Amino acid sequence: MADEGRARIRVTAAPVLAEARRGTLRPPIAAAYDLTDIHRAQEEFSTRRHVGKIVVRP
Repeated sequence: MADEGRARIRVTAAPVLAEARRGTLRPPIAAAYDLTDIHRAQEEFSTRRHVGKIVVRP
């Protein structure tokens, strides 16, 4: 049973992993903040209402 589950995961994940290797997989970005606004970024992250990544730029 466990082997079947692993095989199913491998088959399902293969296309996603291939895109990641090619660099064509782009996660959605919900917001981007400068490092000076780290507190705002943390505030937004803690609300857990965003969809996508919260990026903090140096």
